Order: sequence, then C-alpha cells, then structure tokens
Amino acid sequence: MHLADEFYGSANFWTATGVLVALLVGAATVLITHRVGTAGKRIDIGIRKVTALVRAPAGVEADLELRHRGRVVAAPQIVEIALSNRGRRDITRNDFDNNSPIRLGVGASVIAVLQSSSSSSHNPPQPLTTDDSTLRFGPALIKRGQYISYSVLVDGPEIALTCDAPLVDVKIRELRSADSPHTRAFHARQVLYMGLFVGIISLVQWVGSQI
Repeated sequence: MHLADEFYGSANFWTATGVLVALLVGAATVLITHRVGTAGKRIDIGIRKVTALVRAPAGVEADLELRHRGRVVAAPQIVEIALSNRGRRDITRNDFDNNSPIRLGVGASVIAVLQSSSSSSHNPPQPLTTDDSTLRFGPALIKRGQYISYSVLVDGPEIALTCDAPLVDVKIRELRSADSPHTRAFHARQVLYMGLFVGIISLVQWVGSQI
C-alpha cells in the first residue's frame, strides 16, 4: 500500500499523465475540427503551379519562338489546375445546377489541355472543354476524397484564376498552391499520433523504472 501511495503521489507520474492527457485532447480536437470542417459537400478549386516555358535573358526572348502543333505561342506557360473533393460525400452530376459546368478562367488564351490525372483509379478525370480563356468541367462525379489535376498550356504573361461553379449545396473554397491530396490536417494528425506514441512509451518506461 505504501508503494502504491508513493507511486501515485510522485510528481513525475502526474507530470507524465498530464502530458499524455494533453496529447489525447489535442488529437481529439484536430480530428473533430477536421470532421466538422469537411461535413457535407465541399470542393476546393485552384491553381497549384505555373511554369513559364521560355526563360531567357532580356533581349534574347524576342528571338525565340515556341509552337504547339504549328501555332505560335508568344508567352507559353503551363498552368496546373486542381479540383479536390474535401467533403464527406461524393459530388454527383445532380449537384450541378441545371447541368451547368464549372467554368474556370485563367486570364490567358488556352492553347491545349496537355495532361490530366486523378487520385481515384475508379473514376478517371472528366475531359475539359475549352473556349478561348475558359475551361469547362462537368457535370461529372467527383468522389469523396478525390483529387483531380489538369496541366494546361496557355498563352499569356499574367495568370489569374476565376471560378464560376454552379453547384447546389456544395461549399466552394480556393485551393492553395501548397495543397495536395495529403492535407495539412493529415500531417497535423500524424504529428499528434507520433507525439501520443512517444508519450505512451515514455510513460511505460517511467512506470517500469519505478517497479
């Protein structure tokens, strides 16, 4: 009995227990916040990367010429546009109001859609249609957690994305350039889980040293 009183009365024991409880509360807070923030239907849309294809010293660039299938592209850039379903449910064709597509303007002439990719092998990316400086997506299924990206060749020095997304009961947010299928919430959870694991191991080791 005296040993038990000494064990539970130790300041080190309660310090270790407090750290463990704090880690558990932190992990629960992150998980709850993430679930509340992604409740219902939500899509993030944005530009992840812009790559200029012609980089040359001043006075030299005017002498260079890039063509795409015979067409001269004066200020060629590749724009990577991404759509990410961050909600807890699929976005279906029925969520597109009046079957109207998502319209994305890039502020430059669209030359061609070069490549597309999807995080879901069971739901390949919907082909984009183009009209001068506008890209059109859908109506199409975007599965929960699916991440879709398109590499688009454009002609223009300045890129600025505009979005007209006629989606019903779907939250629409801007996708930041640093975002990817592995969100910051995912990384935060990993850090907390690792901290929780270390805390438990440390507590077990301390308990073992007291026996």
